[in-house]
Amino acid sequence: MQQRGVRSVQASHYGNPVSYTPEDRAAFAFDADPLTAWRVGAFGDPVGERLRIELAHPVTLDHLTVLQPVNGPRNRYVTRATLTFDGGRPLSVALGPESRELPGQEVRFPRRTFSTVEYRVDATNVGTRASYIGYSAVGLAELRVGDERVDEVVRLPRDLPVDAGRALTVLLTRARSDPVPPRTDEEPAMTRLLTLPVARTFSVAGTARLSASVPDDVVDSVLGEHGLVVRASAHLPGDLQARASAALDGDPTTAWVTNLGPQEGQWLELDPPQPITVDRLDLRIVADGRHSVPTLLRLENERGETRVVPVPRVVDRPQEDASSAAPVRFVPLTGTHIRVTVAAVREVRAKDYYSEQPIALPVGIAELGVAGARATPPTGALPGGCRADLLTVDGAPVPIVVAGDAALADDRGALTVAGCGPPLTLGPGDHVVRTRPGRDTGIDLDRLVLSSPGRAPA
Repeated sequence: MQQRGVRSVQASHYGNPVSYTPEDRAAFAFDADPLTAWRVGAFGDPVGERLRIELAHPVTLDHLTVLQPVNGPRNRYVTRATLTFDGGRPLSVALGPESRELPGQEVRFPRRTFSTVEYRVDATNVGTRASYIGYSAVGLAELRVGDERVDEVVRLPRDLPVDAGRALTVLLTRARSDPVPPRTDEEPAMTRLLTLPVARTFSVAGTARLSASVPDDVVDSVLGEHGLVVRASAHLPGDLQARASAALDGDPTTAWVTNLGPQEGQWLELDPPQPITVDRLDLRIVADGRHSVPTLLRLENERGETRVVPVPRVVDRPQEDASSAAPVRFVPLTGTHIRVTVAAVREVRAKDYYSEQPIALPVGIAELGVAGARATPPTGALPGGCRADLLTVDGAPVPIVVAGDAALADDRGALTVAGCGPPLTLGPGDHVVRTRPGRDTGIDLDRLVLSSPGRAPA
């Protein structure tokens, strides 16, 4: 692994003492991506932990920006830290709420020139305790130093055949995890440095999956739904089939299922192609003793007109994922944008494995029951077409097509990747192969195969 753009980004520790979590490593605090982070001290005391950045060249600045993690478990955060520049006089910094939301907290100081900055954790919101079981890690999503950043690049073996007549296959695999919190992918995307001794021409193939990190409507679009647009505040992490459109697909065995935690305020919204008038919801609510149950809904259109609707009482049934009808009527509401918000619930709770505290289980809506609003379940082949936004070599787009069965894709099954442009011709020397993060495109490229055939013997 090479760290380009800096001399080094290092930390005293990362992750936790229980498991190996490379997705929490130091470089993620300096990669210009607020959705990754250096995290440290889960289940322990993080006071005294340090992050040290050695820049590639001196910079002259009068401020830095500190952004703490903005996603993942965050029941603990840093309240005071120390910044040190080139080993000089420490600067103590009180970190407020602005450090925990984008764009972060600006820390100002007398203008200075430096090439090394160190960040030390001095205090957290939970203080000193006999045990830290159940407390999240702390860390940095970004320590922003001007326009500087680190670029992590994996260098591939360089002892490749000099004879262009010999076949060469380059196999690239993205390091990844099952997308179930608190784990995230070790590599949101691939960046590989390929060094060729001679010029070669390659074909491109590989494997891809739908990203579990994109909004619900992006998943629907990738699967071919271009009529009704449906979004939600959240769905059960790692389960694409629990997204918002499952509540509008006419299938009572599927459901929009929210995340764990507070349920009041969770919402689902739909943008139909044409204005619709809604005066009833033929609701089916998941009520199985394993889901919280909504008792009050609030509907709102794009003009801010609202309807507050009590939900009839439903009785929990013993079958897992069992749903019950709960139709409601109300004064008609017309719009091209309708949001349905869970305003009150009958909570069902369980012990959270992470915090060991009670946590509200998700709400499940099997059918929202809006007349004239129907999402199309994915069937047939995944919509094809060349995409030039997934893969680059040396900064130039490499067109590829992602193909497979739409229902398999909906289940995050493996999809095939093939080149759909001219063969990839690369000269001798270094070449940087990059994929884009799936959360930006809807598609995670998990594996790439670059094949250069050899010449048959004379």
